[in-house]
Amino acid sequence: MDHFDGSCYISKKKDGTTRFWSSMETWGEKATMFKKLSQRKEELTHLIDDICTEGMLQEMLDLDSEVHMDLNKLILGGHSFGGLTTIFTANTDTRVKCVFGFDAFLYPISEELDAGQINLSQPQMHIITEGFAPRIQHFFEMDLMNELRDLIEKSKAAKQGQLVTLLHTNHIH
Repeated sequence: MDHFDGSCYISKKKDGTTRFWSSMETWGEKATMFKKLSQRKEELTHLIDDICTEGMLQEMLDLDSEVHMDLNKLILGGHSFGGLTTIFTANTDTRVKCVFGFDAFLYPISEELDAGQINLSQPQMHIITEGFAPRIQHFFEMDLMNELRDLIEKSKAAKQGQLVTLLHTNHIH
């Protein structure tokens, strides 16, 4: 998704509102990041609402009437801030049945994680590139691997959770 939070170069809303953004923002300011995260969650929730609307595939995507989605298997996935967005959205949206995160950037919700406010009930799969976790540790003083491990272990679906490290890779690979 091209979110309307300033994290991409151009965004366009359903109503046609278009905006160009600057990518020169400070990514370490937690309040700014949390505001962006809230915007993303709202947009992702609207997308899920659209997906769950009968006939959406045919009306919005012009697919054949035989094409259907099994909404009982709705998976959210994302990379970096998108991985965080999926976690944050799945925390309160029971329509989400599984979470996939690739180098999920958890720093903006570190306080919520510490306070036990993020409790996923869905199975989770998190993949971390070998070079990403040390960068998060260095710049944000956060042990990303332990945070993800705790997120999985505290989940109601802990036995279905998985945390994997991709060796010899980094965030942009």
